[in-house]
Amino acid sequence: METRGDDVRIAARGSRGERPAPHDVAPEQGLNALTTLANRVGRAVRARKELDPAVIELSQAIHAEIVKGELRDIIARMTDPLRPRSDDPRDNRLLVRLFIHDRALLSVPWEALCRPGTTEGFWGTDPRLLVARGVSSSDPWAPREVNGAVRVLAIAPGSDEQALLALREALAPSIEAGEVEWLDPIAGPDLGPKNLYDKLRAGKTPHVVHWLGHGGVDMRGRPSLRVADDEDGEEVWITAEALARELSPHFYEDLRLMILEACEGAKAGMFGSAAEELVRAGADAVVAHLWPVKADVARTCSTEIYRSLTATGAAGDIGASVAAARRTLLAQSAEAFSPILFLRSSDSVLFDFARRKVVKPSGKRRARALAPALQNLLDKPPYTLVLGDVDEDRAALKEELTKFMEENEDKPDPAMSLSAITQRCVLRFGEEVLHSLFQQAVGGACRRARRHSSTPWPGWSRRGCTSPCSGDPTSSAPLRRSSATGPSTRSRSHSRAAIRSHGSSSAGPGPPAGRWSP
Repeated sequence: METRGDDVRIAARGSRGERPAPHDVAPEQGLNALTTLANRVGRAVRARKELDPAVIELSQAIHAEIVKGELRDIIARMTDPLRPRSDDPRDNRLLVRLFIHDRALLSVPWEALCRPGTTEGFWGTDPRLLVARGVSSSDPWAPREVNGAVRVLAIAPGSDEQALLALREALAPSIEAGEVEWLDPIAGPDLGPKNLYDKLRAGKTPHVVHWLGHGGVDMRGRPSLRVADDEDGEEVWITAEALARELSPHFYEDLRLMILEACEGAKAGMFGSAAEELVRAGADAVVAHLWPVKADVARTCSTEIYRSLTATGAAGDIGASVAAARRTLLAQSAEAFSPILFLRSSDSVLFDFARRKVVKPSGKRRARALAPALQNLLDKPPYTLVLGDVDEDRAALKEELTKFMEENEDKPDPAMSLSAITQRCVLRFGEEVLHSLFQQAVGGACRRARRHSSTPWPGWSRRGCTSPCSGDPTSSAPLRRSSATGPSTRSRSHSRAAIRSHGSSSAGPGPPAGRWSP
């Protein structure tokens, strides 16, 4: 597809030698009509509404002009439901790759073109006609043989863990069935470019990389993705080209698919979209969004894609999987037309499951995935272990944090969870202050525990709390309101939590016998 002024020209070529004659689109359904369609579909997506009849009528008129003459006859023959079915599912559907080199046409939701005579016969939801954005590449291509679970690596920069936890929860049935292997996520508030690249180089090669975050186009027109903010709270972005370069070794191994759950990952900059950059670097396929969508929609889309792509008996076909996800979303709104598939190969089958044997994870009780914040803590020892009466001690810590923040004119909402208040305290006042407040709260717990403990134990109480590095959890002076220059902190020797850190050899022989509640 290309433009010549305001005219749009269509040329097609089939994999079996078909070459229908090129044709020009009528001016009434040309560039202006395509721009109008993009704007109207975009408004429906952002409003989370269905396409109104006028938009569908416009979509049908454009479809009739794009697919006409010999091209229409070839597509009708290849997608005829009465056509004899083959044992190879790839012979039962038609893959249409759209090669678009004009920026004016990149933002058009071609997937929303509707077949005349229907109200829901959209290109993007047709099970017999799979639509993808084609990306030219000279790199070789072949489906990756997968004999077990499909390995999924989630990357989630920043302090917001909800998207990552929601994705893990959505994939839980597939993980428990042995269809998906959930690799340790690369996530956290300190995930800058260096940490990201180091972990990508050291980790196990995935079959799928799932990016959770923000995307956009920088001032120089380069598609970019946001990583964790720097120490001063300034936003940090990396170009899609830089990420693609870092992932290129994995593309030559097992990595086949990237899912960009980032706003406007399919939006074109001066040099194309983030999705196109990743495909050019060697990704067989990338799924990205043309418009920002709500988190629940993005999660539904991802869930349906994984279910269709990796389920036992699936064909490993990303084109069919994205079409299935769109059909699910279409029942709700026009947001079904936001996910876009970019493909560099002549086939949308990414994985060869011919010799696959799905085995459920062993063990009666399987460990749940650790929250990213906890995993980040364990990756950087020494760390702290707290044992005690959960409800009472959590309430004490929350009260201590809330009181301090109120004194410093940053009163948190009473409905906020302890974890949210803790994160806010760190961002506002720093880790040293949080350590001190934590020590005060736990010190009170230790004092209460000593009063109720019948068996003295060096460094321990019946409530299960070890002594601090200073030897006395109650020895710290309380932390008071900050001065005009910022919150006051104690010396480093008293700013650590009132618990013995992991790896310390002086924690004593252990707690006395009895019932212990972590």
